Formats: sequence, structure tokens, C-alpha cells
Amino acid sequence: MAQVNAGIGRNKDKCNPAARRAQAKISGTTFFEDDVTGSANGTVVILHANTGSRPSSPATGFLMYDTTISQMITYTGSGWVNFTGTSV
Repeated sequence: MAQVNAGIGRNKDKCNPAARRAQAKISGTTFFEDDVTGSANGTVVILHANTGSRPSSPATGFLMYDTTISQMITYTGSGWVNFTGTSV
């Protein structure tokens, strides 16, 4: 389970419903419509699965850790590549 902290407590966030919702603990598949950032003591959990469990039709830019090949990979819209751009 990941926890997202949107900087609640800053004056500008007191009336921001979206910021208050973002502080909740979340699980399952969650899509963000903006950049996701963390604090020095926070974490972001990335999907990790074996090659056979890769999503069949992910969004372009989908990021995951492939446990079979021990690499971070991303979906280009037409296939999976590692961070050097090599198809995997």
C-alpha cells in the first residue's frame, strides 16, 4: 500500500480538496493526472511483476520493474523497452 502526501498543512492547501484527498492511503491501480513527487522521507511504490505478468495494454509511458530480467521498463505505445531503449 502506498501513501501519497500532498503537503497538507501549508496554508495554500487548507481549502484544496484535491490535496486533502491525495493524503489518503491508496491501494490498487491508481492513475495520477499530474506529476508525482515525494519528500525526502517518502516513497513511491512501482509495480513489480515477472515478464509474463506485464499488463497487456498499458498506457504509453507505463513504468514497471520486471522481476524476470531485473530491470525497470516502460511501455512506448508499441512495445516494452528498458531505460537504454532496448526492446525487452
